[in-house]
Amino acid sequence: MSRRRFLAGAAAVAGAPLVLPAARLFGGETPSNTLNLAVIGCGGRASGVVLKSRPYPGVRFIAAVDPFRDRREAFATQLNALYETDACRPYADFREVVSREDLDGVAVFTPDHWHVPVAYVAAGYGKHMYVEKPLGVAMTWAWALRRRLREKGVVFQYGTQQRSWRQFR
Repeated sequence: MSRRRFLAGAAAVAGAPLVLPAARLFGGETPSNTLNLAVIGCGGRASGVVLKSRPYPGVRFIAAVDPFRDRREAFATQLNALYETDACRPYADFREVVSREDLDGVAVFTPDHWHVPVAYVAAGYGKHMYVEKPLGVAMTWAWALRRRLREKGVVFQYGTQQRSWRQFR
């Protein structure tokens, strides 16, 4: 039984219209049906992955983070053009973004030595994440991140797409 069906049944039993259709409250797009993500690191790899996620309904990148102003602003502008909104905002500091309560997760495309530090801080705020390879520069970093992920119950995916390509096998 779905949550929506349960609540509708409970409202009927109570004799009051406690549940309104989401479209009446939110104009068709509901917050619970939208996954709000941030892209951290707005270089070429981020473009290749993030812009391909556009066809997935219910996924919206609401923040573009990069220390280089031109990269983050161009990336946010490009995403806003795709979404036909101004939902994506540019940020210079990832720490400001991962602390946002309306953010569900992050996609990390930073230089290699920043993968674990960014993921560690994001996990501290309970953000789910996708991180590109290589994961880090030291096993002690990876172990510390693994402990933090388990402690916070964060979903973590490590991207290794090249490893399945013919030339890398």
